[in-house]
Amino acid sequence: MSRCRSLDGDGNFNWRFVYPFDYIAAEQCVVVRRKEHFWSLDETETREPPVLCIQIWDNDKFSPDDFLGTPCTSQSVSS
Repeated sequence: MSRCRSLDGDGNFNWRFVYPFDYIAAEQCVVVRRKEHFWSLDETETREPPVLCIQIWDNDKFSPDDFLGTPCTSQSVSS
């Protein structure tokens, strides 16, 4: 039994959230800049290994959407 509204098995994806980020290929790190506090003038820069986490939800018409899962993977580029 299939609950989805897709007749051919294609999924719909939400591409609304696009975040720019800096990636240092030599160090294989993502540069994250943020303020320590709201009133801070300077930003703090940290370098972290990239991790991709995706949340998967179903899209119900008349009931709340259900959380299906979160696959996470660490990203590393090998040359």
